[in-house]
Amino acid sequence: MTFGFLLACWMKSGTEIVTVLRESLGRALEDNQNDFEDGDIPDMIQLRFQREGEESTEEGHGTCRHVLIDFALELPDETEQMREVVEAFAKSLAETPPIFHVVKFEDPLLKAELADRASEIFSLEMKLRRILSIIYLQAYQDEKPFDLLRDESEQPLSKRELTEQQMQAAIENQFFHLTFGQYTNLNQRPSLKQADLLAVIRDSESYEALHGKLLKVPVEHERDAEFLATLKSLMNPIEGMRNSVAHNRRPSKKIAQNYPSARTQLEQSMDEFLEGIA
Repeated sequence: MTFGFLLACWMKSGTEIVTVLRESLGRALEDNQNDFEDGDIPDMIQLRFQREGEESTEEGHGTCRHVLIDFALELPDETEQMREVVEAFAKSLAETPPIFHVVKFEDPLLKAELADRASEIFSLEMKLRRILSIIYLQAYQDEKPFDLLRDESEQPLSKRELTEQQMQAAIENQFFHLTFGQYTNLNQRPSLKQADLLAVIRDSESYEALHGKLLKVPVEHERDAEFLATLKSLMNPIEGMRNSVAHNRRPSKKIAQNYPSARTQLEQSMDEFLEGIA
């Protein structure tokens, strides 16, 4: 498997950066139950290029040059505890002069992990969009199925106006243009502006009628409204994982820990909802 790295170094004349890389890799392999021959390790480090920058002279350290080193780490498929080896190797590099900065790019292990999560999140979100469409098409039984968020404070984030023609051509609706974070705020009307509030007061025949209008929510069906309310406690970990997948980065420890439970709970909640209307 090939892992890609970029290093930033302050290198003195004669510094053998390849030796630093090989020694760090050797320790990482040995510490994780790998027993490769010493002659195998040099082939695992493939320098791709280096780019030299400016020189700097510091008292007591002499003259150094800023150098960027791009290299590939080629680990055999039989490497034990490969993820731990890569993490230990990267950590040791960041702590080993003349290196002062390390960035990892290509990572087939992360790619496979995110691909699995992407598949899960696709299934989750499609099922959620289906349920939301059921709820709102039931709440608004009219001829405006592409304007189901008309009374909601949350609206699609598209900078350009989302048109009925666009959604119809894609066989989608407004829920395809919300984020996981926005799902948690559904069933909330926007705050009334002063002029609108005065109009509501003027048109209400009684205090009870006024009270009902002010408290009216887009989705009033009890079971449907309860389902929408459950989303508030489940979306954050799922959105965090979705963002990690979308931006090809490793999920934080907190997201990785909380996502499986949130995903399971959301699946159960959606399945129960669909079973209840079958």
